[in-house]
Amino acid sequence: MELRHLRYFVAVAEELHMGRAAARLHISQPPLSQQIAALESEIGTLLFIRRGRGLCLSAAGSAFLEYARQTLVMAEHAVAVAREVGHGETGRLSVGYVSSLTYTYLPAIIQRFRQAYPRVGLSLHEMSVADQVRSLHERSLQIGLLRGPLENAGLECDELVAEPFMLALPVAHALTKCGTVGVAQLRDETFIVHLGGVFYGPLLRLCRRAGFDPVIVQEVTQIHAAVGLVGAGMGVALVPASARALKIDGVAFRPIDGQDVTTSVLLATPAEERSLLVRNFQAAARTAIGGSPAEAPAGAPVAIRS
Repeated sequence: MELRHLRYFVAVAEELHMGRAAARLHISQPPLSQQIAALESEIGTLLFIRRGRGLCLSAAGSAFLEYARQTLVMAEHAVAVAREVGHGETGRLSVGYVSSLTYTYLPAIIQRFRQAYPRVGLSLHEMSVADQVRSLHERSLQIGLLRGPLENAGLECDELVAEPFMLALPVAHALTKCGTVGVAQLRDETFIVHLGGVFYGPLLRLCRRAGFDPVIVQEVTQIHAAVGLVGAGMGVALVPASARALKIDGVAFRPIDGQDVTTSVLLATPAEERSLLVRNFQAAARTAIGGSPAEAPAGAPVAIRS
């Protein structure tokens, strides 16, 4: 029994006339009559009672009609679901992210993706860079949103934006009078450092180029903690430009003169990932980052646009 046999049967059952059903199905009447007879033979009972030129359903036909309709609906639904999955329009994605993206890029990315693909479920997981790399290799995570550079990780990495660093310093600090701050001017400062090579490495390189090692007074695990301690007067901090979105009282941000060190916002996926679902997320992320906080002029209020 094939789906077309069910479609033929339903058409005849609804029209109760072989000629009208044939016209509805865009086939000739004799082949339709033959297909219905073959269906009855396969089932082993009459589905229609012939009355003159018309038809009526037998008791078996009435029972069969209900399930035939359900089967056709389920088949159409199965096709629609397969098509949506194949086009990346439905399914589920597991996405990791580092905490520093929650107040800047992440909301814009998620909003854009959900607008474009509302039927895709998202499982979001705040994770360190190292945990994301491991989970991507294990394929328990499909997408990682993290900061780089990320070297020799064995992943496919798409750089969404290369974000400049800025100096966060207390508003009463003498260097706030400067439009930009030279690295050499930081020789006698104490630094609050975000743990991890993504931020510590650039700070060390900048300071050593200027002939000194930074004096680190406090290490933290979150960027907002670093900025908060700057506001409390504990020291200064090297932070991504998007940290201005935190708008913590008592903190000023200044560009660093002549520095060419950046932090990349990366979208990482397992090697040879071919899922259209993942590719659609990548496209949405690129579009969302096009209106990202890092594009705002230095010192300007930062708002996430979508």
